[in-house]
Amino acid sequence: MLAIEEKLVDYIYETRYEDLLSELIGKGKNLILTILGTTIAGAGTEGCETLVHQVEEWGRKEEATIWLHGSKVPAHNAVLVLCKAGCSMKESLASTISIRGQF
Repeated sequence: MLAIEEKLVDYIYETRYEDLLSELIGKGKNLILTILGTTIAGAGTEGCETLVHQVEEWGRKEEATIWLHGSKVPAHNAVLVLCKAGCSMKESLASTISIRGQF
């Protein structure tokens, strides 16, 4: 089993940007922009704001900054908020589309 893992690591390590298909690069860039956009847009939603305040109250180590809020919190709590922010916009868009579809 280790041989397979070593081959995969070698393949990833030795792959250069120029070796990637342009279509794959374009899709990767689009995915990154989509995630950034939905996270930024969702950062101000009601559920995300509530979660930020809760995480700030929990306190503890100041390991990571919550994007767009500036709070320094434990890394796992910053990830929790960023995941919520990314999903908040997705949930908001989904409900808007389903409401429009009923008329």
